[in-house]
Amino acid sequence: MKKLFIESVGIILTAVLLGLLTNMINPAGIPIIGDWSEQPAQENAGEITVINVEQAYKIWQSKDAVFIDARTPSDFAIDHIPGAINLPRGNTSEYFTAIQTTIKPDTKLVVYCSSKDCEDSSVIANFLKNNEYTSIYLYEDGIIAWDMHNFPLEQ
Repeated sequence: MKKLFIESVGIILTAVLLGLLTNMINPAGIPIIGDWSEQPAQENAGEITVINVEQAYKIWQSKDAVFIDARTPSDFAIDHIPGAINLPRGNTSEYFTAIQTTIKPDTKLVVYCSSKDCEDSSVIANFLKNNEYTSIYLYEDGIIAWDMHNFPLEQ
C-alpha cells in the first residue's frame, strides 16, 4: 500500500512538472502569477479595449460608435444590436470591402459576437486593427448578455 502511494505521488508530481514546463514553453501560456482581478477598461490609442455589457450599452446609447457584429449572416438576420453592421469572420474581406468606404479608420468601433465563448469578435477586432482602425472596443459579453439585460435588439 505504501509503495502504491509513493508511485501515485510520483506520477502526480511528474504530470504537474510536465504541465508547468509545457505552459512555460508555449508562447500563449497562462501566467502562473498575475493580477486576475477585473480591471476597468482603459483607452489606449491603437489598442483593442475590452468592455462589458454596461459599457457597451452606454456607448450604444451615446450613438458615439459603430457596432460590428462578427456573427454569421444568418445569426445577424435573426437579431442584432440596433444599427450594427455585419462583418462575419468567414467572409471578412468581402464584407469589409463593402463597408470600408463608409467607416473611417478613426471611427469608434464596438465589435461583438454571441458570448465570451465566441472568438469571432476577437478575430474581427484584430482584423480591423491590422487594417489601421485605431478606436476598437471588444464587447466580449456578446449579444446573449445584451439580451439578458433586456437591451434593445433589431431583426
